[in-house]
Amino acid sequence: MIGTAVFVSLIMAIKYYTPSKNGPLGGLSIAMTLYGMILVTGKVSGGCLNPAVAFSAIITQFSPFVTLYFFATLVGGIIAGVISGFNDKVHKLGD
Repeated sequence: MIGTAVFVSLIMAIKYYTPSKNGPLGGLSIAMTLYGMILVTGKVSGGCLNPAVAFSAIITQFSPFVTLYFFATLVGGIIAGVISGFNDKVHKLGD
């Protein structure tokens, strides 16, 4: 959940708050954050940061933990949306 929130928050921050949205630095920072999140959460969740991946795991295998992965990534996405909304308000205050 935390890994998804951090990863999606970074993507949204790069998309909306950096001047060079299409530059190589944005892509590199996203790739390195994904790599770091997979390293950190890999032993716990298998690096599951995407609700679509968790949903496909629910379809192909059933485990009580698979549904937890699905809902945790959804909650992480919601947390990232809240963080992005807060960042937007702070960014508008600075203008």
